[in-house]
Amino acid sequence: MSDEAGDPRRKTSRREVLRAASVALRGFAFAGVLAACGSDSVAPTPAAGTVKFINSGDSAAQGRMQGYINAFQKSTGIPVSLLSIQDYYTQNIQAMVAAGVPPDALYISRAEFDVLYPINKLADLHGYLGNGSGTAAFFPATLAEWQRENKLYAMPFGMRTVFVAYNAGLFNQNKLAKPPSTWSASGWTITDFANAAMKITQPGSSSQDPDYGFYVDPTYPVWSTFVINAGGAVVNEQNRTIDVDQPPAIQAMTVLQNVVRAPGVMPPGDLVSADGGIDLFANGNLGMTITDPSTIDPRQNQSHFPWDVGAMPSGAGGRFTAGTGAGYGLVAGSKNADRGWKLIEYLTGENIQKQEAPYGQWIPSRPAVANSADFLPELNNVDLAPQHAKVYVDAISDNRVKLQPAIKNWPDVLTALEAGIQGLWTGALTPEAAAAQMKKLAEPLLKQS
Repeated sequence: MSDEAGDPRRKTSRREVLRAASVALRGFAFAGVLAACGSDSVAPTPAAGTVKFINSGDSAAQGRMQGYINAFQKSTGIPVSLLSIQDYYTQNIQAMVAAGVPPDALYISRAEFDVLYPINKLADLHGYLGNGSGTAAFFPATLAEWQRENKLYAMPFGMRTVFVAYNAGLFNQNKLAKPPSTWSASGWTITDFANAAMKITQPGSSSQDPDYGFYVDPTYPVWSTFVINAGGAVVNEQNRTIDVDQPPAIQAMTVLQNVVRAPGVMPPGDLVSADGGIDLFANGNLGMTITDPSTIDPRQNQSHFPWDVGAMPSGAGGRFTAGTGAGYGLVAGSKNADRGWKLIEYLTGENIQKQEAPYGQWIPSRPAVANSADFLPELNNVDLAPQHAKVYVDAISDNRVKLQPAIKNWPDVLTALEAGIQGLWTGALTPEAAAAQMKKLAEPLLKQS
């Protein structure tokens, strides 16, 4: 499992692919490629029957994974050669596949899926599901991300949804309604969100730091959620059109631009660039932010004041959120597919999910774990913030998660959309002009998918 989501916009250079191929041809068939190891030293080729498994994550996640692999080998007798890659994970996977030395099984985020699925390098797992508990024990939404044409290409480990984290004290001080703790709640609309951001904003003085109303890194999961909740759409997969030029989408983008461009609402970049605003929030000078479960643990450790989390603001389209998952897949054509499946089954099982749950990086894909105190310790501790963390689990169980479009060239379309909307955040483009730019850049690519 990984504590980091892959970036589908990162590309592998020809130089990186050639370097990986060179390493492979020298007998380095599985370990230490590219930036992951920083060295071209030759490692032993795994013995026949050994499952070659690649995982992503920081040093802490790598250490936990090694422990799980050790336990798996001890209980099954199946040898596993583990390579954990922290940096340039997607690029390493691309390079290894191009060099003809892919793993048997691997950690998959949407970034890796978008690289491997279009070139038929992922195995359909449906044939293995009869060997275990099947899919009934998982949230349907966590499975849906990896399904195409009635085939399943990864078993889900977890999901991240976006939601609002807010300073309850600043909301109370300004007599503002708080973000709701359920997705079916009425009220707290996109307009209420904008009003709260404006009202919380207060200039500083010689004796007091300023209060900032809102901070977010305005990436696709954030702005697309506002568009959808306003009643609009970004991508029409059936018609292959970009629909951000329609009135509901323009409405949502207008609100977002007004908020992020209003003087004093968003903090200066130097206050948030290092950690995404976690320290600023912990200091009590940020009203609200849009975030995901991976930031809850540092907020709990640093934010010593009343704070909580809530659902995204609603609009004419309802109240939804964006989500993306992580899981494990088999490489098509693997000679150790049966053994690789056993490893995947083990890593997505309830036992491992319970062990990973306290780290809070991903919402567990199994409802039995996601709704337990293993993942939501505040269920047994009324003094622990946030008290309504279940809201990001409920987004999955209540079918409020909008996944990224299931199109083969989604990374290219996404890159074009993000390039087209940049002028909205800088003020260089009106919402209408930004919408036109997104449509111009992304729609021709979408029609190629």
